[in-house]
Amino acid sequence: MVPTDFSRGSEYARAFAHRMAVRFGARVDLIHVIPSTFELMIPVDKKLLAELGEKLRQEAAQKLEISLMNYDEENRGDLWVVEDRKASEAILKHVKENPGRYDLIIMGAKGTDKSKMRRGGTTIRTIRTSPVPVLSVDSNLLKRGVRNLILPVDSSPLSFGSLPMALTIAKGFGSEITLLYVMEIYAGVMGGSGLHPEDVQQEKIYERMMEKLEHHLKTRFSGKLQLIRGEKRYNDTLVYVDGETKQTFTLNTVIKIGHSAHHEIESYTSKHGDMVVMVTHGHSGFAHLFLGSVAEKVVNYVKKPVLTIKPTPAEFAKAQKDDGGLITRASLP
Repeated sequence: MVPTDFSRGSEYARAFAHRMAVRFGARVDLIHVIPSTFELMIPVDKKLLAELGEKLRQEAAQKLEISLMNYDEENRGDLWVVEDRKASEAILKHVKENPGRYDLIIMGAKGTDKSKMRRGGTTIRTIRTSPVPVLSVDSNLLKRGVRNLILPVDSSPLSFGSLPMALTIAKGFGSEITLLYVMEIYAGVMGGSGLHPEDVQQEKIYERMMEKLEHHLKTRFSGKLQLIRGEKRYNDTLVYVDGETKQTFTLNTVIKIGHSAHHEIESYTSKHGDMVVMVTHGHSGFAHLFLGSVAEKVVNYVKKPVLTIKPTPAEFAKAQKDDGGLITRASLP
């Protein structure tokens, strides 16, 4: 589904959704939200108001039809014009009223929103509560392509939950996948305060990460997805086997040491990545109602497209039972 306010930002989303639909054999629905008329604080003739509302709906439907005509016939879905106080609430209501219909919501990082954040208010509010993964795109994604997917992880089972979506995109666009792990220098959760870069043995962190990843793959993918260790550290391969079908994916691992996880993610992605794929809750997710603290900052400030995935209650419960804790100095061999 592509929500559109007919701004330039939402047109980028519509164009990229078309590209994804062609590659994955998908259909695209377009939805436009008209602000509710009860927001008007001045007396207006009810008949005139009804006529104005109908005119707005007709104009919006016509624009959506024109937009959808740019799609190949097999990729054309349905058009929706709805009225609501907030666009994000209308989008989420529509998703919940059509369970199982959508695999992904693609939105412009910013529409008509004039805030200084990288993503507008409607996009942020949709990301916070959407049960469906949300991809917020920028103006350069069509030109740049998707060569490298950045998956921020904190070694928790939930943080590895971004892998299935990342593999799907990597298959469609021939992308490499990079696991990005940030060890914060002075974070108490890292096994004690006062941690310095020279104290950190990245090779041991990497080996511990691979152990956790292998355990995750065995428990979640029943042997269909396997980790094949490379000859060099940090360069491995994921192999997906389903019957006679076999597909390989390049898997890189990057260990960063810094004071702020979201800053390191932003810095690395701006130089080396084309898209961030991450769950909205990591190891700290059990204490957060909506977005985890790091995910919230990544969504707000990372310049590249961000695809967010909200774990289901069942995934939360399963992760709690299988959670071996973060990698800390104490947990390293």
